[in-house]
Amino acid sequence: MIGYFEHELTVLPGCADADGLMSIHGVFGAFMDIAARHASLLGVGMNDMAKRGLFWVTARTKVHLIRRPAMGETVTVQTWPDPPSRIRGDRGYRIVGGGEVLVQGKTEWAVVDIENGSLQQFRDIYPPELEFCTPPALETPFVRVPDKFEGVEPYYSYEVRSTDIDVGHHMNNTAYIRALLSSFSNEALRAMDVHDIDVVYRASCYEGETLDFYKKPLDGGGCDIRMARGDQTILLARMV
Repeated sequence: MIGYFEHELTVLPGCADADGLMSIHGVFGAFMDIAARHASLLGVGMNDMAKRGLFWVTARTKVHLIRRPAMGETVTVQTWPDPPSRIRGDRGYRIVGGGEVLVQGKTEWAVVDIENGSLQQFRDIYPPELEFCTPPALETPFVRVPDKFEGVEPYYSYEVRSTDIDVGHHMNNTAYIRALLSSFSNEALRAMDVHDIDVVYRASCYEGETLDFYKKPLDGGGCDIRMARGDQTILLARMV
């Protein structure tokens, strides 16, 4: 069993931004969707895991944007899992167009017991015949975003909406990215010219809750962002 999967994707208006490019949250969504498809083919999709009393948890995601494809452009989205450690496993992603890699990414996953929330070992998660045949999509390590925002005032607040909620009844991982981007104007996003995003997921959010956003500029450009529910950190991100 080859641990590699790909499919074609045409950038349609629904996943394009104000500049006619595949939106950043559209990139995150494409990676989430292909991971779900591939996991089901490997017998470790959401329903398969639920039958075992387990579910997948996204710990963190890293995306490197070389060139975002334009609306109407057809690209190939690729994914494969890397050999896991004892309790963590990475999955790599690429978006390829015109023979060039346009976007690279990876997500660190964990497996949790549905009943008690305890971390489970990866040892028996993937099929034993699975071949880990491809090198990592992104060699750059995950960034450790420091949770140090003392003295920083919120610059934005966001109420979790019904449209942010997924089948798990909490805020979908890509909805956090959409909310994060919505805290900036299009003019600001163009000026930032983001090429690298690291996201650390700390806790779940639910409909009607309010998230406060805190921002710290980085030397050399970019910023760290904290989403918080009261005093609890929900998400940390670095955009460069």
